Amino acid sequence: MNLILKTAGVWMVAVALARGAAAADGHMHDHVAADATNGVDQAQAALRAQRIELMTTELKLSHEQQARIRTILDEQDQAMSRHRADMSARRDALTALVKAGDTAGQQKLRRELTEASNRQIEVYRTYSQAIFDVLTPEQQQAWRVLTAYQSIVNGRFRGCDLSDDQKAKVRALCARALADDASTNAVGAQARVDYTTLGADIERTILRPEQRDQALMNPVYSHVLRDLHGCSLTPEQDARVRSLCLEVAKAAQAKTLPEKGARRSSPITLAREVADTVKKTVLTPEQTVEMESNRVYESLIYAFRACEMTPDQDAHVRDLCRAAAAQFGASVDYTTRNDARRDIIEKVRATVLTDEQRAKMPAPRPPVQVLPVGGVTNGAAPVKAR
Repeated sequence: MNLILKTAGVWMVAVALARGAAAADGHMHDHVAADATNGVDQAQAALRAQRIELMTTELKLSHEQQARIRTILDEQDQAMSRHRADMSARRDALTALVKAGDTAGQQKLRRELTEASNRQIEVYRTYSQAIFDVLTPEQQQAWRVLTAYQSIVNGRFRGCDLSDDQKAKVRALCARALADDASTNAVGAQARVDYTTLGADIERTILRPEQRDQALMNPVYSHVLRDLHGCSLTPEQDARVRSLCLEVAKAAQAKTLPEKGARRSSPITLAREVADTVKKTVLTPEQTVEMESNRVYESLIYAFRACEMTPDQDAHVRDLCRAAAAQFGASVDYTTRNDARRDIIEKVRATVLTDEQRAKMPAPRPPVQVLPVGGVTNGAAPVKAR
């Protein structure tokens, strides 16, 4: 997935920018109608039109360039459609092998699925590069700058409410960062930027103090919000959560100054600290149950990543998590959450998923018993501690 995101940075920016002005442009609606007529579904047609509209606006594409890019996108859609059909057929075959208990066949087909997935990534990379090659060197550099600009403004500095003057200065720093990178011309559509250095330069030279606080708080706050999904915080509660995130982030920053020599804490680690304080001092009992259910949900949902659950199935999983969290009481530890996680996974596997979805899940791991000191076990097959 990370490889796809790095390769497709051009299109990530397209989606981020095009939902505004481009969506209102009449030309885009003409392209959507044309693509829909040619067999491209409406959502995909709209996204394609947004891509071309954004590039036309930002890079001043000629009519010839627009036509060439549209042709490449047609070829990409056809290639990706063939790959999706191939992957679907292989998954169906895997389901049949699981039902038949053919372990060797399953292993072989899983390897083939991995290889097919890698080929799909390569196809996307190839067509992204082909589109990039349509651009002139000046347009390529402008697109790299725009990609870097959107990545950092919508990431590290999201919510900082930059003024037009500040945005122009950020773009200028992005351009300078790319100009300083001698490898830029060799990496095609991928813009290699040292975002750590770039972000530090922006904070030091462009942002106001309150914007620097917002940027410092953002990573921690975004992780805390995962735990607070569905908690319906009041404005006062949200303000308190933000204040705690900033407080913890500043304390961690003070500990990791160059002269301190301490290792930098990750936003996830800091978010856990904030979440525990929020649970004790900010939330109501009902919100606490919701928060604990989110923690259980986040810990187990990755197990179903390949199942493509429906919204109704996902809602059922959340209900199971909520019911488990309601039994936790005022104090809950990792062991309690982990036991609930295992129980819910088995319930979902048995009662929520279809046979096809179950076939896509990894086989459940058997209980592992560590051989205690003295070699005494309760009769289960012992496993030596590493």
